[in-house]
Amino acid sequence: MTAQVLDMIYIEGRGHWLYQTASILPPGFAERIGLRFERESTANYRGWQAVWKIDQGRLFLEKLRAFGLLHTPGHEPSLPDNVPRDISHHEIFGTTDPVLADWISGDIKVAWGDSDFGARIGLGIMSSHLRIVSVEKGVLVSQRTIKNPAWNPAFSAKERLENERRIAIEAAEKHAASGKSG
Repeated sequence: MTAQVLDMIYIEGRGHWLYQTASILPPGFAERIGLRFERESTANYRGWQAVWKIDQGRLFLEKLRAFGLLHTPGHEPSLPDNVPRDISHHEIFGTTDPVLADWISGDIKVAWGDSDFGARIGLGIMSSHLRIVSVEKGVLVSQRTIKNPAWNPAFSAKERLENERRIAIEAAEKHAASGKSG
């Protein structure tokens, strides 16, 4: 299976991958506007990719790129209803501005660590730490960072180089302690 596109979140101006998707629309909203997501490619089975941000203590859906069908009752579609197409953030929300995600409550898990984006592992993402962002109706309640117990240092170029350096120093010290030269 092809690795899937991942959603992103910007925190303190830096982009990070989300470990899991968050609800991109309020409950019942897709039905109300006549939106149906379709598989865009083997890399995007769900038919959308979201970019989130935390700004001034609130969670925003900054950009939603969707693929599917959109037919609002009472409005003439520009293409036949049965032809999937790219659907803009503006078509969905009526604005190009970020949308306050007041329908989101709960924890959002973010890849956090020695690189901005962590490492793509198989079909998912892996990072040295998790940032747990807790929100209530789109308002930031708390954030905490924890070490990811599943993290394998071999996934991280920085940690791999630090481990190689440590091993080389230990070997040199051991060699020097044994009094051998050459």
